[in-house]
Amino acid sequence: GARAADVAASAPPVANPAPKGRSARSSGGSRPRRSSGEGAKPAAAESPAEAEANDLDRMEEAALREGYQQVGRADGSERSFLIRINMAQGSWLCGDIYIPPKSFNEAEVLEEGRTIVFTVLGGEQGKTCVLKGDQVERLSDGDHSVVRPGTAYSMRNDSSAVAARVKMVVYAAAGGGACDAPESIATDVPPPVPEVAPKRRGRARGVA
Repeated sequence: GARAADVAASAPPVANPAPKGRSARSSGGSRPRRSSGEGAKPAAAESPAEAEANDLDRMEEAALREGYQQVGRADGSERSFLIRINMAQGSWLCGDIYIPPKSFNEAEVLEEGRTIVFTVLGGEQGKTCVLKGDQVERLSDGDHSVVRPGTAYSMRNDSSAVAARVKMVVYAAAGGGACDAPESIATDVPPPVPEVAPKRRGRARGVA
């Protein structure tokens, strides 16, 4: 076998280690480290359209947490209506409608024996519309619109950025049966049942 001296002689030379306190890269010392944030690219700013869409998404999420339900979107509408049925008591029904900007529902004919009253609770002035046949009613906060039986009607929000909130009350004529939400904004979700706090058991104060 090869002798140890021959193996050592054929091995490549080993570089001398750098003196203590000096960098192996250069004699000028080590380069300063960059902080974690230095040189990082800033996040791209939202475009106005993206910011508006994100705001609308957050508003709709907040409405859903309040008990609203999403209904089918009409063809050409920007977004879907949201509706919350608050109470249904036989001959009348009460609910809230959330209409996103640039959105509308399908027109329908109100059946005989039914009357609807819409009241605008919030929205851009004059931009919440109730359409009755060829007539367009432009409503602002606090305004009402009455839809009579046999009328073709729909709703529309012409605002480009502000959602509309509308109170809806449906009345049925005597003997007309129970009220249901209009088909275009109806949901299969039953009205919420109010929670009643349980009674506490215990002795009355002042009684031994």
